[in-house]
Amino acid sequence: MTFIGKLLIFLNLIVGIGAAVYSTSVYANRPVWFTAIDGGVDKGNSPINFPQLTADIDAQGKAANLASAAWGTQLKSVQAAEELRAKRHVIMFGTLPNDTRPTANTKGLIGYARDGNLPDAKGGGFLHLSEDPATRLLELSPNLKDAATFKKNVVHGPDDQPLKGTETLLSQFTMDSAEAETQAFLSKSLRARQKVLGSQIIAVQTQVHKQREIRDNLVNEALHLADFEINATLNRETFKNRQKQLQDRLAPFRTMDKK
Repeated sequence: MTFIGKLLIFLNLIVGIGAAVYSTSVYANRPVWFTAIDGGVDKGNSPINFPQLTADIDAQGKAANLASAAWGTQLKSVQAAEELRAKRHVIMFGTLPNDTRPTANTKGLIGYARDGNLPDAKGGGFLHLSEDPATRLLELSPNLKDAATFKKNVVHGPDDQPLKGTETLLSQFTMDSAEAETQAFLSKSLRARQKVLGSQIIAVQTQVHKQREIRDNLVNEALHLADFEINATLNRETFKNRQKQLQDRLAPFRTMDKK
């Protein structure tokens, strides 16, 4: 027999003796495992026996049963909440959660807010969503058929009409902006024409004022010459001819003054 074989036999003998000693010790202490500990326990010791383990197993089993029942109840609650969430998601967005495909041919409140024509809203696209005091959730399907609740639940614009969708409002805003720009250019052109007309009016008024001043001076001169008398004998004929010339020249103004 080789040395290694002898060594293995010796080790096997040692292990067998150890197992026999351990088994004897376990058998000798066996009654303590099945007996409840009635007396005190020294500090730092945590003895374990079968009654204690049985009680722990029963307690853990009851806790597991309660946890299982609570898990089932909570699972049903979560499933109900997910179903409610899916229904509300369809009403709000027109699609199921995590899905972009439309459901039941509905655009959802978001789609109606964009395009308008919300059902029973007379072309409106926005709603006042109130909170349900019981569930603390927004009421996504308010009553719009009653006149009193319609005014309360549908958003109205400054013209007291249901406010249209954002696309309609943006289109109207674009058209209004273009019209405002056109009117601004037209106003600028009209102001320029008004300025030119104002300058022309001022020039005409100045001319009229000058003409009136000239006319007044000529009328005064004609009235003065009407009372003209010749006192010089030698220059009578000259003065008479001059008087006649001036009278003939100013005759139209005397007629205008009489008028």
